[in-house]
Amino acid sequence: MKITDRIKKFMNRNNPELIAGKTKLDKKINEKANEIEKLYVTKKENGEENPINDTVEKIMQIVQNNPDPLEVRKLLTELIERENISDQVVERAAIELSKKEDILNHIIVEAIDEAETSIPDSSIKNIINKGEMNIRDNLELIQQMHDQEKQKQAEQEQLELQRQEQQKKLEQKRKEAKTKIEILKSNIKEIQDGEIGDKISAIQEQLGPENMNNEINELIQNIIAQRMAEDIYNDARKNPSIYKLSKAMSTGEMIERDLATTVQEKYKEIEEKRGYKEGRFNKREFKMLILNEMARQISIEYEKTGLFDIPESKQLSQLKKEEKKYLVETIQNLVNTKLKKEDILEISRQINEGNKELQKKENQIINLIRQIPIEDKSRIIDVLNKMIVDKNSLDTVKMLYNEGVLNKLAIMPTEKRKETINIVNKAVGKRNKYKVATKTPKTNGAKFSGNPTSIEYEER
Repeated sequence: MKITDRIKKFMNRNNPELIAGKTKLDKKINEKANEIEKLYVTKKENGEENPINDTVEKIMQIVQNNPDPLEVRKLLTELIERENISDQVVERAAIELSKKEDILNHIIVEAIDEAETSIPDSSIKNIINKGEMNIRDNLELIQQMHDQEKQKQAEQEQLELQRQEQQKKLEQKRKEAKTKIEILKSNIKEIQDGEIGDKISAIQEQLGPENMNNEINELIQNIIAQRMAEDIYNDARKNPSIYKLSKAMSTGEMIERDLATTVQEKYKEIEEKRGYKEGRFNKREFKMLILNEMARQISIEYEKTGLFDIPESKQLSQLKKEEKKYLVETIQNLVNTKLKKEDILEISRQINEGNKELQKKENQIINLIRQIPIEDKSRIIDVLNKMIVDKNSLDTVKMLYNEGVLNKLAIMPTEKRKETINIVNKAVGKRNKYKVATKTPKTNGAKFSGNPTSIEYEER
């Protein structure tokens, strides 16, 4: 039992209201515990072979007849506190209870926590290792252990089990994702571009971007390349719908992962099986189709936000000069407003170089400033300017943020916030001025060399 609960129980021991509130449930639990205790003591005194097993069976029978969570918890707590009942009885009962589907694991944890008598660390470890409680409840139960080294070791074991369990679930999710992609691949001729894009996008969303791996990315690249190759070979289509397929693989990824080469390989396989078609696939022209769709998406985003969000891609920066020129000119032609020279330079800069993550953050700040109401914009920009050029101010704000002071002030009502800031301001203003030595005597070993120089002070 937690020390706070023990203090509370001690203080309320003579409380008339609580004494009067002794319920039939308490009496009922006491009677059941007496019955169990009597059975165990009798069998033990008679030297019977399995007094512990027989007692645990009796406990499970009582629970089976009435699996009410509150009664089970109170009964287990009562048994822990009975001196005549072995810790092994409690341990075995807890293990068996953890295996019952209709008994929640946390009932066992709460029962052990609420008991005034502790059970041995070895019993706790056996409940964890032999029982079937979930890892979260096991970690809570470990907190009841007394030996800190054993507690730490048990925690590490459970956390490792948790990691393995999570990894197992992740591998299962990846396996399911691969199966779904393989099914799409087997029906690639019948499924249209839009359906491929939507279904793969749904698989990616279900798995989560952080759980994608190279194997799944390659499967996706191959199925998209196969679908595009089918479109190119098809006399009725000749060109794939890059927009629809970019839902599953962005145009930036298409360039970065050299999708054009994969499509070329898939198209060659189709021609080898079904026959050659003169001049149907041109790798350079196909790459231009991707760049054209990329430019279209960039221009749409620019119309919404006023920002150029060029995909982050090493391969994009290594495009041929004419390919880069084509991308820039296509963006310029697609936006509704005439771009300034600095806009075109910015597009080129993002294509060729720059920290894309930093660029995104800069763009976000610019976009936020643009959204500020006109009556507040000038004031906020002035504050930002002062903070940016004054390192001390910036460091101070950072300290306040790291310590949580800014968040605490922000959630206060306006008047309370003003009052708190005024108190801090007055406290800083009333602080005694201190002096700093501007000249200090030079020393030679432990002695001053020559006459000590007088120390002059400057008030700050």
